[in-house]
Amino acid sequence: MLERPFYSLDTRWALGVSAQRDDRVDSLYNLGHIFDRFQHQQDVFEVYTGLSPGLAHRSTHRWRAGFTYERDRFGDARGFDPPSLLPPDRTLAYPWISYEYVNDGFFTARDLDRLERTEDVNLGRQYHLRLGWSSPSFGGDANRLIVDTGASLGWRPSPRQLVLASLAGGSRLNRNVAENLLVGANLRYYNRDFGNNLFYVSLGWDVAHALDPENQLLLGGDTGLRGYPLRYLQGDNRVLFTVEQRFFSDREFFHLAHLGAAVFFDAGSAWFQDGDGKVAAERRLLRDIGFGLRIGSSRSSARGTMVHVDLAFPLDRGHDIKSLQWLVSTKDTF
Repeated sequence: MLERPFYSLDTRWALGVSAQRDDRVDSLYNLGHIFDRFQHQQDVFEVYTGLSPGLAHRSTHRWRAGFTYERDRFGDARGFDPPSLLPPDRTLAYPWISYEYVNDGFFTARDLDRLERTEDVNLGRQYHLRLGWSSPSFGGDANRLIVDTGASLGWRPSPRQLVLASLAGGSRLNRNVAENLLVGANLRYYNRDFGNNLFYVSLGWDVAHALDPENQLLLGGDTGLRGYPLRYLQGDNRVLFTVEQRFFSDREFFHLAHLGAAVFFDAGSAWFQDGDGKVAAERRLLRDIGFGLRIGSSRSSARGTMVHVDLAFPLDRGHDIKSLQWLVSTKDTF
């Protein structure tokens, strides 16, 4: 990738080009177990340019135009049984245009989602819309309208409280039929307590429709429901509620790392609905409690990852769920 992005609110132009080739085996999951595998070869190329009048009246407008080529090819995975359902090959080739608005409500904070890092938080309105048209005239395999959009804003009820909200969605429209539709909303609340520590609450909801066969809307230990196996539930609806007390330390250990800790409660579910909006699969609200350790490198770059070590106890486990779940992972955030 070569890119000169909009690196500040007053940046007047941007330019970028990227190319990627990927050859992998995609796995499909149910209750934490793989039930299908297939080979997935993907080629992606994109080029764009952007213009902006710069920062005026504490806001900026950005326009981009570009071209994207995406080719996905599927086949039997070598060394595995033939898949029960092989996704059809797909090619998207489309010019696109996008608009972005950013209102300057930025302030800096520390120890919100990262350990001992300065974080830029925007309370101002921010939204974007990108539209593209894939057609055989450009190299695609069908006529499709490509849509991607999102919006976010924030609010500070008091100097020690913060509320952030976001909404994002994307889809392809093929003869007025939505393909690979995914819409998500998230609400986060932060409150300083016990000195400089943090009480955190998050609520997220995602809705999917006609996802590409290789894509799944999953919920499990790797997506926030920490008392349950990875990729445990699947569906076209997903909800996750998290309450977390975060503890931060300003000590540096061995001149290598900062430590943090969390005590948490998670509750969530993922389920399918039929075409009439009736529930086609039982909604299983699963809950867990637990605690964890956060290890952040003090020698990495500004966006260095953190090691998460979590110990969680499922509150709604069945015979297939262990009473104690260990989860070790790396993430950019707390």
